[in-house]
Amino acid sequence: MSDKTKPVEKESSSKPKKASDDKRNPIALRMQALAKLPKVLLVLLMVGISLAIHHCTSMDAESQAVLYMFAMNGKISGRQDGSVAMKNGVMRGMAIPANPRTVAQQSARNAFGTLSSSWRSLTQVQQNSWLNAEGYNTTDIFGRISPLVGKELYNRLNGNLVDIGVAPLVTAPAPASVATVTADGANGDVSTQALTITLNDDVPANTSVKIFATAPLGFGINRPKKSAFRLIGLADAADLTPVDIAAQYSAKYGTFALNQKIYFEVVAVNKTTGQAGVPSRTITTIVA
Repeated sequence: MSDKTKPVEKESSSKPKKASDDKRNPIALRMQALAKLPKVLLVLLMVGISLAIHHCTSMDAESQAVLYMFAMNGKISGRQDGSVAMKNGVMRGMAIPANPRTVAQQSARNAFGTLSSSWRSLTQVQQNSWLNAEGYNTTDIFGRISPLVGKELYNRLNGNLVDIGVAPLVTAPAPASVATVTADGANGDVSTQALTITLNDDVPANTSVKIFATAPLGFGINRPKKSAFRLIGLADAADLTPVDIAAQYSAKYGTFALNQKIYFEVVAVNKTTGQAGVPSRTITTIVA
Protein backbone atom coordinates (compact mmCIF):
# COMPACT_ATOMS: atom_id res chain seq x y z
CA MET A 1 0.00 0.00 0.00
CA SER A 2 1.47 3.30 -1.04
CA ASP A 3 1.97 5.93 1.49
CA LYS A 4 -0.34 8.91 1.32
CA THR A 5 1.22 11.87 -0.30
CA LYS A 6 1.76 14.60 2.19
CA PRO A 7 0.59 18.06 1.15
CA VAL A 8 3.39 20.24 0.08
CA GLU A 9 3.47 23.60 1.86
CA LYS A 10 3.64 26.38 -0.64
CA GLU A 11 6.04 29.14 -0.01
CA SER A 12 4.50 32.54 0.06
CA SER A 13 5.23 34.43 -3.10
CA SER A 14 4.72 37.78 -1.45
CA LYS A 15 7.77 39.72 -0.45
CA PRO A 16 8.25 40.42 3.24
CA LYS A 17 6.84 43.80 4.15
CA LYS A 18 9.20 46.48 5.17
CA ALA A 19 9.00 47.74 8.71
CA SER A 20 8.30 51.19 7.32
CA ASP A 21 5.10 49.94 5.62
CA ASP A 22 3.04 48.83 8.58
CA LYS A 23 5.23 49.01 11.66
CA ARG A 24 6.06 52.68 11.68
CA ASN A 25 6.71 54.62 14.82
CA PRO A 26 3.27 55.32 16.35
CA ILE A 27 4.37 58.81 17.35
CA ALA A 28 5.25 59.61 13.75
CA LEU A 29 1.85 58.30 12.65
CA ARG A 30 0.11 60.57 15.15
CA MET A 31 2.14 63.56 14.05
CA GLN A 32 1.16 62.93 10.44
CA ALA A 33 -2.48 62.74 11.42
CA LEU A 34 -2.21 66.00 13.38
CA ALA A 35 -0.59 67.74 10.43
CA LYS A 36 -3.67 67.01 8.34
CA LEU A 37 -6.03 68.71 10.81
CA PRO A 38 -7.29 72.25 10.11
CA LYS A 39 -5.47 75.00 11.98
CA VAL A 40 -8.45 75.83 14.15
CA LEU A 41 -8.69 72.24 15.39
CA LEU A 42 -4.96 72.19 16.11
CA VAL A 43 -5.24 75.32 18.23
CA LEU A 44 -8.24 73.93 20.12
CA LEU A 45 -6.33 70.70 20.71
CA MET A 46 -3.38 72.66 22.06
CA VAL A 47 -5.68 74.55 24.40
CA GLY A 48 -7.17 71.29 25.64
CA ILE A 49 -3.75 69.79 26.27
CA SER A 50 -2.62 72.93 28.08
CA LEU A 51 -5.71 72.90 30.29
CA ALA A 52 -5.23 69.21 31.08
CA ILE A 53 -1.59 69.74 32.04
CA HIS A 54 -2.54 72.77 34.10
CA HIS A 55 -5.27 70.83 35.90
CA CYS A 56 -2.93 67.98 36.75
CA THR A 57 -0.08 70.17 37.96
CA SER A 58 -0.10 71.13 41.61
CA MET A 59 0.33 74.89 41.76
CA ASP A 60 -0.63 77.44 44.36
CA ALA A 61 -3.48 79.82 43.56
CA GLU A 62 -1.19 82.80 43.01
CA SER A 63 0.91 81.09 40.33
CA GLN A 64 -1.88 79.33 38.45
CA ALA A 65 -2.13 80.30 34.79
CA VAL A 66 -4.88 82.55 33.57
CA LEU A 67 -4.39 82.28 29.81
CA TYR A 68 -6.76 82.71 26.89
CA MET A 69 -5.98 81.57 23.35
CA PHE A 70 -8.00 82.63 20.32
CA ALA A 71 -8.48 79.89 17.72
CA MET A 72 -8.53 82.08 14.63
CA ASN A 73 -5.16 83.76 15.06
CA GLY A 74 -3.44 82.13 18.04
CA LYS A 75 -3.30 85.32 20.13
CA ILE A 76 -3.10 84.88 23.88
CA SER A 77 -3.72 87.11 26.84
CA GLY A 78 -3.28 86.66 30.57
CA ARG A 79 -0.58 85.51 32.97
CA GLN A 80 1.21 82.35 33.92
CA ASP A 81 3.41 82.11 36.98
CA GLY A 82 5.53 85.26 36.91
CA SER A 83 4.98 86.07 33.23
CA VAL A 84 2.32 88.07 31.43
CA ALA A 85 1.31 87.51 27.79
CA MET A 86 0.96 90.77 25.87
CA LYS A 87 -1.34 91.10 22.86
CA ASN A 88 1.62 90.89 20.45
CA GLY A 89 2.42 87.41 21.79
CA VAL A 90 5.53 88.47 23.75
CA MET A 91 5.84 87.29 27.35
CA ARG A 92 7.17 89.73 29.94
CA GLY A 93 7.75 89.59 33.65
CA MET A 94 4.72 90.40 35.79
CA ALA A 95 5.14 93.48 37.95
CA ILE A 96 2.77 94.91 40.54
CA PRO A 97 2.12 98.54 39.54
CA ALA A 98 3.05 101.31 41.93
CA ASN A 99 0.30 102.77 44.08
CA PRO A 100 1.37 106.34 44.82
CA ARG A 101 -2.08 107.32 46.14
CA THR A 102 -2.00 110.72 44.48
CA VAL A 103 -4.85 113.20 44.89
CA ALA A 104 -6.04 112.50 41.32
CA GLN A 105 -5.86 108.76 41.88
CA GLN A 106 -7.81 108.92 45.11
CA SER A 107 -10.38 111.24 43.53
CA ALA A 108 -10.96 108.78 40.68
CA ARG A 109 -11.32 105.91 43.12
CA ASN A 110 -13.79 107.86 45.24
CA ALA A 111 -15.87 108.71 42.17
CA PHE A 112 -15.93 105.06 41.12
CA GLY A 113 -16.87 104.01 44.64
CA THR A 114 -19.69 106.55 44.71
CA LEU A 115 -21.11 105.22 41.44
CA SER A 116 -20.87 101.64 42.69
CA SER A 117 -22.77 102.58 45.83
CA SER A 118 -25.42 104.47 43.88
CA TRP A 119 -25.94 101.42 41.63
CA ARG A 120 -26.86 99.37 44.71
CA SER A 121 -29.38 102.03 45.72
CA LEU A 122 -31.29 101.80 42.42
CA THR A 123 -34.65 100.06 42.34
CA GLN A 124 -34.95 96.76 40.51
CA VAL A 125 -36.89 98.48 37.73
CA GLN A 126 -34.09 101.03 37.31
CA GLN A 127 -31.39 98.35 37.31
CA ASN A 128 -33.35 96.35 34.76
CA SER A 129 -33.30 99.32 32.39
CA TRP A 130 -29.50 99.10 32.41
CA LEU A 131 -29.40 95.31 32.29
CA ASN A 132 -31.70 95.25 29.26
CA ALA A 133 -30.20 98.25 27.45
CA GLU A 134 -29.58 97.84 23.73
CA GLY A 135 -27.38 99.64 21.25
CA TYR A 136 -24.26 99.95 23.43
CA ASN A 137 -21.12 97.96 22.65
CA THR A 138 -17.57 97.68 23.87
CA THR A 139 -14.43 96.46 22.09
CA ASP A 140 -11.56 94.66 23.83
CA ILE A 141 -7.87 94.78 22.94
CA PHE A 142 -8.31 91.97 20.40
CA GLY A 143 -11.05 93.81 18.52
CA ARG A 144 -13.87 91.59 19.77
CA ILE A 145 -17.17 93.47 20.12
CA SER A 146 -19.57 92.60 22.93
CA PRO A 147 -22.71 94.26 24.36
CA LEU A 148 -22.21 96.86 27.09
CA VAL A 149 -24.99 96.51 29.66
CA GLY A 150 -25.75 96.54 33.37
CA LYS A 151 -23.45 98.05 35.95
CA GLU A 152 -20.60 98.43 33.48
CA LEU A 153 -22.77 100.60 31.22
CA TYR A 154 -24.07 102.52 34.25
CA ASN A 155 -20.53 103.30 35.39
CA ARG A 156 -19.31 104.15 31.89
CA LEU A 157 -22.01 106.70 31.03
CA ASN A 158 -22.34 108.21 34.47
CA GLY A 159 -18.56 108.42 34.87
CA ASN A 160 -18.48 110.66 31.80
CA LEU A 161 -21.37 112.76 33.10
CA VAL A 162 -19.70 113.23 36.49
CA ASP A 163 -16.50 114.34 34.72
CA ILE A 164 -18.38 117.12 32.91
CA GLY A 165 -20.43 118.17 35.94
CA VAL A 166 -23.78 116.60 35.04
CA ALA A 167 -25.86 114.61 37.54
CA PRO A 168 -25.78 110.79 37.06
CA LEU A 169 -28.66 109.00 35.34
CA VAL A 170 -30.81 106.47 37.18
CA THR A 171 -32.31 104.82 34.10
CA ALA A 172 -30.53 103.85 30.91
CA PRO A 173 -30.94 106.39 28.09
CA ALA A 174 -31.53 105.49 24.46
CA PRO A 175 -28.31 105.74 22.44
CA ALA A 176 -27.77 109.07 20.69
CA SER A 177 -25.22 110.56 18.35
CA VAL A 178 -22.03 112.15 19.67
CA ALA A 179 -20.53 115.22 18.01
CA THR A 180 -17.25 114.76 16.16
CA VAL A 181 -14.61 116.86 17.88
CA THR A 182 -10.94 116.59 16.94
CA ALA A 183 -7.78 118.29 18.18
CA ASP A 184 -6.24 120.07 15.21
CA GLY A 185 -3.26 121.61 16.97
CA ALA A 186 -1.96 123.41 20.05
CA ASN A 187 0.36 126.30 20.81
CA GLY A 188 2.48 127.14 23.84
CA ASP A 189 4.68 130.16 24.54
CA VAL A 190 7.33 129.93 27.26
CA SER A 191 7.68 133.69 27.81
CA THR A 192 3.99 134.30 28.52
CA GLN A 193 3.09 130.73 29.57
CA ALA A 194 0.17 130.99 27.12
CA LEU A 195 -1.34 127.69 26.03
CA THR A 196 -4.20 127.06 23.61
CA ILE A 197 -5.66 124.06 21.83
CA THR A 198 -7.35 124.30 18.44
CA LEU A 199 -10.41 122.15 17.73
CA ASN A 200 -11.88 121.30 14.35
CA ASP A 201 -14.83 123.61 15.14
CA ASP A 202 -16.51 125.44 17.98
CA VAL A 203 -17.95 123.06 20.58
CA PRO A 204 -21.45 121.95 19.39
CA ALA A 205 -24.61 122.27 21.45
CA ASN A 206 -25.38 119.60 24.09
CA THR A 207 -21.70 118.66 24.07
CA SER A 208 -18.87 119.03 26.53
CA VAL A 209 -15.28 118.25 25.58
CA LYS A 210 -12.93 116.65 28.10
CA ILE A 211 -9.37 117.92 27.64
CA PHE A 212 -6.53 115.69 28.80
CA ALA A 213 -2.84 116.61 28.81
CA THR A 214 0.54 115.22 29.76
CA ALA A 215 3.10 116.90 31.95
CA PRO A 216 5.85 118.73 30.02
CA LEU A 217 7.96 116.01 28.36
CA GLY A 218 11.44 115.79 26.96
CA PHE A 219 12.03 116.16 23.25
CA GLY A 220 12.82 112.46 22.82
CA ILE A 221 9.42 111.17 24.00
CA ASN A 222 7.18 110.56 21.01
CA ARG A 223 4.54 108.10 22.22
CA PRO A 224 3.41 108.77 25.78
CA LYS A 225 1.36 106.05 27.47
CA LYS A 226 -2.34 106.44 28.15
CA SER A 227 -1.59 106.72 31.86
CA ALA A 228 0.47 109.87 31.18
CA PHE A 229 -2.66 111.86 30.30
CA ARG A 230 -4.63 113.66 33.02
CA LEU A 231 -7.95 115.48 32.79
CA ILE A 232 -7.13 119.17 33.11
CA GLY A 233 -10.38 120.86 32.07
CA LEU A 234 -13.45 121.10 29.87
CA ALA A 235 -14.60 123.00 26.81
CA ASP A 236 -18.33 123.70 26.50
CA ALA A 237 -20.63 125.04 23.81
CA ALA A 238 -19.88 128.60 24.91
CA ASP A 239 -16.17 128.13 24.21
CA LEU A 240 -14.81 129.08 20.81
CA THR A 241 -11.75 127.55 19.19
CA PRO A 242 -8.89 127.96 19.91
CA VAL A 243 -9.58 127.18 23.57
CA ASP A 244 -7.44 128.89 26.19
CA ILE A 245 -6.28 126.19 28.61
CA ALA A 246 -3.32 127.97 30.24
CA ALA A 247 -4.97 128.35 33.66
CA GLN A 248 -6.20 124.73 33.75
CA TYR A 249 -2.81 123.39 32.71
CA SER A 250 -0.93 125.54 35.21
CA ALA A 251 -3.20 124.38 38.03
CA LYS A 252 -2.40 120.76 37.17
CA TYR A 253 1.26 120.80 36.14
CA GLY A 254 2.69 124.23 36.82
CA THR A 255 4.99 125.96 34.33
CA PHE A 256 6.65 124.57 31.21
CA ALA A 257 10.04 125.25 29.64
CA LEU A 258 11.41 125.99 26.19
CA ASN A 259 11.41 123.06 23.71
CA GLN A 260 9.42 120.81 26.00
CA LYS A 261 6.56 118.86 24.41
CA ILE A 262 3.00 118.60 25.67
CA TYR A 263 0.52 116.07 24.33
CA PHE A 264 -3.23 116.67 24.42
CA GLU A 265 -6.27 114.44 23.99
CA VAL A 266 -9.86 115.60 23.57
CA VAL A 267 -13.02 113.53 24.00
CA ALA A 268 -16.51 114.81 23.21
CA VAL A 269 -19.31 113.79 25.61
CA ASN A 270 -23.05 113.92 24.96
CA LYS A 271 -24.52 115.83 27.92
CA THR A 272 -27.80 113.89 27.78
CA THR A 273 -26.60 110.30 27.56
CA GLY A 274 -23.01 110.41 28.78
CA GLN A 275 -21.77 108.72 25.59
CA ALA A 276 -18.19 109.58 24.62
CA GLY A 277 -16.83 110.13 21.15
CA VAL A 278 -13.57 108.95 19.61
CA PRO A 279 -10.48 110.41 21.36
CA SER A 280 -8.31 112.74 19.29
CA ARG A 281 -4.72 113.75 20.09
CA THR A 282 -2.39 116.57 19.20
CA ILE A 283 0.96 117.92 20.35
CA THR A 284 2.74 121.21 20.85
CA THR A 285 6.39 122.06 21.27
CA ILE A 286 6.93 125.06 23.50
CA VAL A 287 8.46 128.02 21.69
CA ALA A 288 10.03 131.28 22.84
